[in-house]
Amino acid sequence: MSTREEVNHLKKYYRPTPALVDGLEKELQYLQGKIYSKSEGGKMKNARIQKAPAKRKIDGIERVFQAFVDVVFFLEFVENHRELHEIYEAFLKDLFGINIDDSSEQPHHYKNRSPSLFSRFISASLFSHSSEGMGFRVSLLPVIMGIAIQTIINRKGCDERELKLFGNNIENARLWIELFASRFHDEPTIARRRIGYCII
Repeated sequence: MSTREEVNHLKKYYRPTPALVDGLEKELQYLQGKIYSKSEGGKMKNARIQKAPAKRKIDGIERVFQAFVDVVFFLEFVENHRELHEIYEAFLKDLFGINIDDSSEQPHHYKNRSPSLFSRFISASLFSHSSEGMGFRVSLLPVIMGIAIQTIINRKGCDERELKLFGNNIENARLWIELFASRFHDEPTIARRRIGYCII
């Protein structure tokens, strides 16, 4: 088997879990009032259907939380152990969309937003394609920007002049983001779902 054939053989195309897709579609249909029954005994059937969205929603949320915790744990574990960096580099490039995603023979990406799963995650987290208000998501902006700025500052190789130039130019942007985020006010509540692990 040639190298090209080996690469093609190893290709895998990931899709959302069918149970999650189906659950969200059914929840949407239910909320839009499209689920109904005209059959005899429909009232009983409708009563059961009304309970179904709640269970589907919880099942879907549990899957999403577990998958997200697994991703975060994986990334933090690799970050904390230098000997794993090179081993997982190619996989992480695939995950974040750095490597070229030739999807010409695959179904299109959801609404063709981007081949990069990472940029789609950030974009969807902020509801950047929605015309509705951002709500609590606006409070994520200073977090994202703050981490990006700190990451650049922490990199070795930045001399004092570079840091000064960077600092002067970024301070205005940081201030603007913080002022923008300050428009959102919400009373914090106790989280019901939390990450249940720590990295040592």
